Amino acid sequence: MKTQLETQLSDDLQQIVASQPFAPDVAAIERRGRQLRRRSAAARGAAGLGVAAGITAVALAVSTAQPGAALPGRAQPPSVAAPAVRLASATVVLDKAAVAVAVAGAGHSFVMPGPHQWIYEKGIKKSPIGVITRESWIRFDGERSADIENGKLKVLPFGSAQDGDPLATPQGAAHYLSSLPAQPRALLAAIYKKDKAEPRSQWYVNLYATAFSDLMELQSSATGAVPPKVQADVFRALALIPGIRDIKTTDMLGRPAIGITVPAINGYFLLDPTTYALIGLSYQGSGGTQITDAVVSGPGQR
Repeated sequence: MKTQLETQLSDDLQQIVASQPFAPDVAAIERRGRQLRRRSAAARGAAGLGVAAGITAVALAVSTAQPGAALPGRAQPPSVAAPAVRLASATVVLDKAAVAVAVAGAGHSFVMPGPHQWIYEKGIKKSPIGVITRESWIRFDGERSADIENGKLKVLPFGSAQDGDPLATPQGAAHYLSSLPAQPRALLAAIYKKDKAEPRSQWYVNLYATAFSDLMELQSSATGAVPPKVQADVFRALALIPGIRDIKTTDMLGRPAIGITVPAINGYFLLDPTTYALIGLSYQGSGGTQITDAVVSGPGQR
């Protein structure tokens, strides 16, 4: 079964080829855009690649959803001079991430983006044949999207809403996560219940890997637009999944990072070792790292 990460990396190879100096096939680009945004049960696994930029950066800074503002609940930039990573257990790491989210959100009001606001994301993508910097936009309701194609902004009349899964849109995922029980054990039980209701053929190997994949994909789809308390509960719920573990690694820019995964997931989600922000992912030398994001009024704005 091809994981979502493997599918995204394959699409990124096409993105690099499409950026070369020859006339693009517009119809082919649009077909590829639809494919890139299509999520399915078969694309589980190293979930968490954002619909637009393909990189998750979960909650550590909270702001109102004003155009040009950093996303509510998005990560602070990784520390410039990151210290050497000292590993604790994954449970301890995720608890520290939950505390960091709660502390960053204390005293700030949370405002979810409106359905017609756009999420701008910029990130570094690394694949076996090169490294690209990618900019993209997704409308919060998932009805439209935009990318940079051959140096020009291309606004597409479709987005993740056309996948047919409401949870694939930023708005749908954010509302769903916010509706889950307020305690980590109850939250994880709700995810298990949702997954058990699906055919096992749609699981990623087993229930635990599927629940891990689901929570990470939901956070990715929500693009950080989730209240800090909910994000803290998600981190603590992840810590309860049997077999969850961490490793010492680096992000796509070579900076120290902590990798989080579970057995059967062939890749890692990356946490900044100082802020515990979720900053990207790594898969066999490929992956992505978030650079910046913002709530904006329309595509092309940064």
